[in-house]
Amino acid sequence: MTPSRATSGSCGFDLCALLECETVIKPGETRLVPTGVALEIPGGFAGFVFARSGLSTRFGINLINSVGVIDNDYRGEIKVGLFNSSKADYTLKNGERIAQLVFMPVALPELIEAEVLDQSGRGAGGFGSTGK
Repeated sequence: MTPSRATSGSCGFDLCALLECETVIKPGETRLVPTGVALEIPGGFAGFVFARSGLSTRFGINLINSVGVIDNDYRGEIKVGLFNSSKADYTLKNGERIAQLVFMPVALPELIEAEVLDQSGRGAGGFGSTGK
């Protein structure tokens, strides 16, 4: 099934499950769900797979890795890792919208190893260090 956007203002393309029969995802279980979709993403872009908010909030069905990244040189089928964080079985049906795919530009800088880094106002302060 070709990914499509639900509305003209949607930035994400819906990815749907491609299943031979209904599949139950039990509480605490992870399933790798095929979509039947393979893409050629233009250089300078990557595809990002995000959860569908309705599945997450209503049924506790989330992406196992929070956000999936599809590199522009990947040519295989997109599969979505779903995790059931609820206390109830979830029955996944063929053709059901399971995730959304968003295309975004990406920077590909050259990494240079350095012994010393330039100073900044924040420095090495991490998690919660800005006090906000």
